[in-house]
Amino acid sequence: MNQLRNRLHWTPRKIYRELRMWMQRGLVVNPELSPGLELWDFLTASCLIWVGFIAPVQLALLNLHMDALFFVNCCIDLVFLVDMVLHWVCSQGQL
Repeated sequence: MNQLRNRLHWTPRKIYRELRMWMQRGLVVNPELSPGLELWDFLTASCLIWVGFIAPVQLALLNLHMDALFFVNCCIDLVFLVDMVLHWVCSQGQL
C-alpha cells in the first residue's frame, strides 16, 4: 500500500524527472527548439480561418454530398486531431 501511495504522490521533482525522461526518448516536443512548429501553427491558423468562414457557408448554402469540399473538411479535421496530440506532448517552459 505504501508503494502505491509513493507512486501516486507527484512532487515537482518527480514531474521534472518524468518530463526529462520523456524528452530524452523524443516523446516531448520542445517549442523553443522545434523548427517545424512555426509552420504547423500557420497551418492550424489557416485551417481555423477555413472553418470559420468556408464551413458555415458550405453547411448553410450548399447541398451536402461527398465532393472535394467534404474531403477538404475531413483533412482539416485530421489536422485538428493531430494538433490536439501535439499539444499533449508539447512541453511548456524550460526543462
